[in-house]
Amino acid sequence: MTLLIDAARLEQRRAIASGPLADLTRSLRADLEPLLRDGFEVPHEKALLSRDGGRCARDGTLLRFDPYSPRTHTCPRCAEVYTRERDYLWWVTSYQLWLAERAVHAASLHALTGERALAQLATRILDTYADRYLNYPKRNNALGPTRFFFSTYLESIWLVQVCVAVSLLEVVGDTGGLGARIRERLIEPSSDLIASFDEGGSNRQVWNAAALLASARLLDDAALSDHAVFGPSGIAAHLARGLLQDGSWYEGENYHVFAHRGLWYGVAVSEAIGCPLPPELVRRFEEGFALPLLTALPDLTIPSRRDSQYAISLRQWRFAESFELGLGRRDDGRLAAALGRLYGDATLRRDTGRWRSAADTQPHEEASSLTRADLGWRGLLFARAELPRMAEAVERSVLLEAQGLAVFRREAGRTYVALDYGQSGGGHGHPDRLNVLLARGVDRILDDYGTGSYVDPSLHWYRSTLAHNAPFFDGVSQWRSSGRLLAHEERDAAGWVAAEVPMHGLARDVQAQRSIIVMTDYVVDHLEWTSSRDVSAFLPIHVTAEVPDLRFVDEPLRGGTAAEDGFVYLHDSERARIPEGSIVHLRPR
Repeated sequence: MTLLIDAARLEQRRAIASGPLADLTRSLRADLEPLLRDGFEVPHEKALLSRDGGRCARDGTLLRFDPYSPRTHTCPRCAEVYTRERDYLWWVTSYQLWLAERAVHAASLHALTGERALAQLATRILDTYADRYLNYPKRNNALGPTRFFFSTYLESIWLVQVCVAVSLLEVVGDTGGLGARIRERLIEPSSDLIASFDEGGSNRQVWNAAALLASARLLDDAALSDHAVFGPSGIAAHLARGLLQDGSWYEGENYHVFAHRGLWYGVAVSEAIGCPLPPELVRRFEEGFALPLLTALPDLTIPSRRDSQYAISLRQWRFAESFELGLGRRDDGRLAAALGRLYGDATLRRDTGRWRSAADTQPHEEASSLTRADLGWRGLLFARAELPRMAEAVERSVLLEAQGLAVFRREAGRTYVALDYGQSGGGHGHPDRLNVLLARGVDRILDDYGTGSYVDPSLHWYRSTLAHNAPFFDGVSQWRSSGRLLAHEERDAAGWVAAEVPMHGLARDVQAQRSIIVMTDYVVDHLEWTSSRDVSAFLPIHVTAEVPDLRFVDEPLRGGTAAEDGFVYLHDSERARIPEGSIVHLRPR
């Protein structure tokens, strides 16, 4: 049964897989060789979320996931090896997703090449899951019911892989008679679990909706299919409310990337089963492919806004594949130019990590040079046979008015200045309205450090206003609020933006406004506020610099005592008093 691609389209793709994308076909086949040769084991244990499982005890770095190493796990930063039981149970999470994705991976290659061993691998994985699934307990969960994992959205991502694998095998008539059994023992009970836990407007619910749509198609459940697409938390609702008018996900770039990948499944399946979405929502979705490029820093990393990991590079195979998928849907010079950079720049070649991909949940990899042979199975099924002529990338300023982010670029993109003023970002947003970012080339002068672990107390520091280059009052973090644009103009050599958070937005009886003027070789930053009462104003500036004209003395920096005010995390602070009317010069180091 068609889920993403039908038999006629598969026939067309076979010529592409053996022709223009033959190198990709061969590299994807090579990734499966260890499984074909040595087989696999499905863990009997359920995954566990713990504070330190899967993290280095020295610095909290995520341990490297290796699907072939269940009991020994290496820190990529310090090379320490861990063998704790909780690290194994952390590994189980990624392994179950990795193995399910290998079923899709193998089924895709089989559908395009006809190699029987690949169909046998995919059906063995699905058959083993059908045997085991109902034996896993529905307990020790953090965010909704699940059997394999600890959160429902992870089960949703897993179920999407299962459904796509089944559909690909069925399109070519090669499930080995497993279709009914997999539906009864895997797809239907997993779908029932997911349907019982609705997360509203969360990025996680995007994946829940995608899984419900995929399973509804295979279960021939028209009511569930309609609910998954057009229900209150369905695909259409996420396109209308989660994606803003400018195509950006309301929670910022990091969650945009995650949610957009889930939306891709929702949109693709809806179209494949003859349930088209409103054209305006599809346009918004398609605009979202380019969103990471619009706000990227000069070194091609995503700004670490909100609950983002720090300095995520676009030079990864997942981003290349996303740009290819977007370009496969419509012409977009921005995507073509970006692929020109990813495939053409002189960048160090590293292990891309595709072989350990855990179905859209894997931590981001280091930047690497890339080719089209580094794409995934979706690229093999949907990327263009030939890329259009790749125009030279032109780094331009951009205003994402719906997101509330103004980015100015100078020196062909080498200088980057941004004012983050608008959408609060929901539960993953930070109290950082009127935050300023500044970078020159690879040097991050005023930066945002995103967020560390969700299960470590340091999360409160990352979510404090004090951790950002943003104003706050009376020593406490900003109230959660959205700002609004007052003025914006850009003339390449000169531009400015002014934005405000209205009265009572950041603090009681406080209205604040910040204006940034960006010229070719300097920036003017102006902050002003009004209040009907006396307030203490704070403006953190996170910069590594020397201040030769001031004398510093040891003195605690005092402020609010709540964890998310940030002051409890400060140590070794010094203070200098500036005489009235004086000008202070900072010399960046």
